[in-house]
Amino acid sequence: MEKSKETAQKIVLITGGSSGIGEGAVLKFADSGYQVITTSRKPAKVTQFDDLKNIEVWALDLADEKSIRDLAQKIEKQFGRLDVLVNNAGFGIIGAVETCSMEDIRSQFEANFFGTVHLTQELLPLFRKQNSGTIMTVTSIGGKMVFPYFGIYNATKHALEAVQESLWLELFSTNIRIKTFEPGFTQTKFATSGMRRGSKEIDFYQKTIEALEKTLEEGNSGTPPAKIGEAIYKAVHDGKNDLRYHAGRLATPLLLLRKFLPGKWFRKLVLTQIKT
Repeated sequence: MEKSKETAQKIVLITGGSSGIGEGAVLKFADSGYQVITTSRKPAKVTQFDDLKNIEVWALDLADEKSIRDLAQKIEKQFGRLDVLVNNAGFGIIGAVETCSMEDIRSQFEANFFGTVHLTQELLPLFRKQNSGTIMTVTSIGGKMVFPYFGIYNATKHALEAVQESLWLELFSTNIRIKTFEPGFTQTKFATSGMRRGSKEIDFYQKTIEALEKTLEEGNSGTPPAKIGEAIYKAVHDGKNDLRYHAGRLATPLLLLRKFLPGKWFRKLVLTQIKT
């Protein structure tokens, strides 16, 4: 006998769940009884979930429009609904604006912004049809402020913040919840596997970029990704229609300082943290 909608296992799609914050969210949702679909460009290499029956890894390339459409169609065909979408996949470019080629910039926006927005668009008809569900997009505290040598990455997060706020307003009259999660500094492999350097080498910036890379690769003082995954789960299930959430090391103080300090004071504060 087919389960009713009220008792059916809930479905969550979490993009980029093979490591870091995404993996933390995958494990938390799975542990809470969800059927979890997570994604990777190379799903065969994601083996850490093999023993967990309620986690599946599907192929997704956010730079490929067909890949995005195929995944959305597969979700609808296999499940007929989606309870939660967590947009998490992406990568970061470290580099001065001048050291990032237009190809670098386009690839950054293709994955972090265009691909995420396109996937959301493809799944919105399903959410509207069922008139329920939550769309959670992971941005960054860098979506509310800017750090030097992360300007292009921060720009994609600012753009996502704008789209999420627009969606919140556009879907306010529905039962669909739009939420944005802004992590602070997190202890992940982002610095090694989730980051690329701008392709132009310019001596003027080189020393500072190398120092930043070293700090990120050696740093272990960020919040464990499992904690961020738990915070994302809690935000999805808090029963509120709030738009923005945050967690992670320095997230709260930095967001408060950015909000209340005059712009020039905040920029000077940021500059004191840059080693040159």
